[in-house]
Amino acid sequence: MCCGGHVSRRQGKGSSCCGSTVFNHITQVCCSPGKVVPRYIIGEKNAKCCGALSYNPDSHMCCNNKVTLKRGSGSTNCCGDRSYNFVTEVCCNGNTIVLRYQPGAPNAKCCGSKSYDERNSMCCNDHVTPLIGGQSTQCCGPTGYDPHTQVL
Repeated sequence: MCCGGHVSRRQGKGSSCCGSTVFNHITQVCCSPGKVVPRYIIGEKNAKCCGALSYNPDSHMCCNNKVTLKRGSGSTNCCGDRSYNFVTEVCCNGNTIVLRYQPGAPNAKCCGSKSYDERNSMCCNDHVTPLIGGQSTQCCGPTGYDPHTQVL
């Protein structure tokens, strides 16, 4: 067979080309021209590539070249090399944190090892503090203050 302008020997019934490399599409997956990896399940048609592995995209995902189980039935993103449910968790510096308030809120932010809603709180030195002066609240150490009514 001819692959990428090179004549190559077939590798049986499932022979296909991956760039100029011959591979067996029943037992292997072509990830990119010349990069072939073993199929995680022989004959699986929907296999995707993740680094040197293949995976089923219906149940797993690829996060930083690591195969990980999907979480949250369609509400899954990557956080570092793991998956997380973005409805109930927030990703902060590669770590997942369970939301401490309304799940799925789009205003979730990270503050150290805690999550907060930026509409009514802010982060001061890794401490969640309320917006006592509305959007004009400023930090003084780990505490928030209203610069219009309070003096440092």
